[in-house]
Amino acid sequence: MLKLSVLRPKPSQRTVAKVETKTMKHDNQFGEVVYQYTEEQAIEDGILFDLSQVNSEWKRGVINIVTVNAMVSLQCLKEDKVTGGDKLNVPNLLDVLNQSVQIIKKGKPDHFYSGKIENADGGKVKVFLQQNSSGQFTLMLPEDY
Repeated sequence: MLKLSVLRPKPSQRTVAKVETKTMKHDNQFGEVVYQYTEEQAIEDGILFDLSQVNSEWKRGVINIVTVNAMVSLQCLKEDKVTGGDKLNVPNLLDVLNQSVQIIKKGKPDHFYSGKIENADGGKVKVFLQQNSSGQFTLMLPEDY
């Protein structure tokens, strides 16, 4: 479980985005499933980050899960050497989420999107957005896919 120190955004930095999603169709193209690793298990193991941990209202958003790898790479989460936990940068996270929602809005309705977003130091980072079991999206880096 992640320990978080949260940096709250200023009210002027808060925005809301609404996007329609469609239900993901599961085609069994690889044969019988040998093992399944649930989102809940991945959240417990610290692989995925559930955005409702920051704000319970975010569970209704377009993107509800982000890989921890993406959180670190996109400068939304970093180690807090003082507390020994992780420090969440909410303004950076909001910026990343807003840019990601724009990728979804620009594309045709689908269960998978990819695009580039700008991180906090101006670099462009390729991201994937995959519809998950809740019908919302998981934000990840290509190496997380």
